[in-house]
Amino acid sequence: MTWLRLAFMALIAALAWSGAAHAQTFTVTSIGAGNFGNIVAAPTGQSIFRASAATGTVTKLSGNAVRLSSASVRSLVTVACGNQVACITSNAQLTITVTGTPTGRAAALQNFTVSTSGATASIAVSPGTGSSITFQVGPVGRNASKTFWLGYDLPINGNNTAGLTGNATSNMVITVSRVGGGTPSSTSGTTSAQVFRGIAVTRSANLAFGRIVLPRSGSGTVSLAPTTGVMTVTGNGTAALGTPAPDAASFAVSGEGGQAVSISVPTTFTMTGGANAITVTTIPSLSGVQVLSGALGAAGSLSFDVGGSFPLTSGTPSQAYSGTFSVTVAYN
Repeated sequence: MTWLRLAFMALIAALAWSGAAHAQTFTVTSIGAGNFGNIVAAPTGQSIFRASAATGTVTKLSGNAVRLSSASVRSLVTVACGNQVACITSNAQLTITVTGTPTGRAAALQNFTVSTSGATASIAVSPGTGSSITFQVGPVGRNASKTFWLGYDLPINGNNTAGLTGNATSNMVITVSRVGGGTPSSTSGTTSAQVFRGIAVTRSANLAFGRIVLPRSGSGTVSLAPTTGVMTVTGNGTAALGTPAPDAASFAVSGEGGQAVSISVPTTFTMTGGANAITVTTIPSLSGVQVLSGALGAAGSLSFDVGGSFPLTSGTPSQAYSGTFSVTVAYN
């Protein structure tokens, strides 16, 4: 009886060892986040940005959205294996597909691609293309890990859609198992972007200096303050008449709340009257980097005015002068 019991126990031990050898051994321990940075949504329609698995370079495939960021984007995936024999004898099979519901202006990821350039995994069976791909990597090794790069296409919806601006995410899930068996293990990863609504600039008032009396002799100056619209003139007999009233140019900017923008106003512009010209030096109330009101995910705004100054002499030809200048506002 004693011998039979020992033999039975040895059989159970052998079966237990055999089961451990065929247990699930592979896991995806990490998926690097893919952050596309700041993107200005198109007025209408969807735009698609592609992140290369091989280089991380981002290119726009379609649409009129504008990516403000220039950093590379791709995800480094790490596959690990335990202390089983299968870690050195079996390939790992991976399936990558979309999961969950995208947020903000993002749509579901497309066109997954894989690269081992600069990584440590070896591709045993190559993947196809699309929003769901399956492939194999070679044995990982006992208590070891291997890496590969993952690329994808991120669609961003335009301003004519219901999705909110601000943070946008789209998710994937990677499932790994031992080829020929084993319990699958799944891990989720996220790609993201910050989506801005486009900038709009409207003019509510033109820059107008009104009527000016020339100096009787010598020279003088005319200056219009941007915030008050008050005219100041200097020179012998120089005067600003009350009609028509002078006015500073006024501009309103709308865009993504809480974001920094750069305001650019030309230093000078030319007013002409027939063959004659006057050079105006602009005086903006704001310039350089400014921040729109509000917060990310909501509309923001700011306003600014532009005044100006120019010299006169007693010999300046008397007539009407006019000219144009352009202001530019862009996300910083």
